[in-house]
Amino acid sequence: MGRTEDPFSEKILAHLNTLDSNIVAIYADGHGSKLPAEINNWRGEYIFCFRSHFILSEKLLAQASVAAINFHPAPPNYRGTGCVNWALYERTETYGTTAHLMTKKIDSGSILNVRRFPISTRDTLQTVLTKTYEHSVFQAKAVIDSVTLGGPAGVQRLIQQASSECWAGKVRTMSELEALYQIPDTADDAEVARIVRATKIGKWAPFRLRDGKKLYL
Repeated sequence: MGRTEDPFSEKILAHLNTLDSNIVAIYADGHGSKLPAEINNWRGEYIFCFRSHFILSEKLLAQASVAAINFHPAPPNYRGTGCVNWALYERTETYGTTAHLMTKKIDSGSILNVRRFPISTRDTLQTVLTKTYEHSVFQAKAVIDSVTLGGPAGVQRLIQQASSECWAGKVRTMSELEALYQIPDTADDAEVARIVRATKIGKWAPFRLRDGKKLYL
C-alpha cells in the first residue's frame, strides 16, 4: 500500500516485484482515501504500508498471516501526523525512520528497525523530507527481504535486534499540525523563523490572522 504519483512508493513496488510472490498494489490518493471493497476478501502473508493514507481495520491486519508492517517516516519519538514539521520546529539534530508491526493503535506496534540521520541548521523541510524518504526506501527493502526470506522467525529476529528501541511522546494529530501553521501575534522574529522553517514547502505556508483573513508568508 503506497501513495499515488509517488516515486518512492514506486521503488518499493519495483523491489516487491523482484520477489517470487503475488503482489497486490493499492495506492492512496490523499488523506481520507478509502480502501477498495474487494480488499476485504484478500488473504495473504504480508501487508506493507509505505506513505499510505489508508486506515486499516484490525480485521484486515489479521488477514496478513505473517506480518503487517508500516514504514513510519520518523524515529520512534515522533508519532502521528506532521512528524518532520515538529522535529524542525523543535530544532532536533537527529531524525530518522521506523519500521514496525501495525496494530489498531497508531504508531504503537513492535519496532523492527530504526534508521537515523543528522539534521543540520541548513536543512529545510524539503531536504529533510527527501532524506527521510530515501532512508525509508533503503530500510523498507532491507526489512522486506528479511521478513519474506525468514518468515515469522525473521520478524521475531528483527524485533529482538531492535529491542532497545521504544515508542515515546504523544501521537500528534492533524489539528495540532494545522495549528502550528498559524503564527501567533506574540511571536518574535526567532519564533516566526522556527515556524516558517517547519511548515513552508511548495504551496504550503504559515500565516497570520488579520480581521478573520489568513495572510500567508
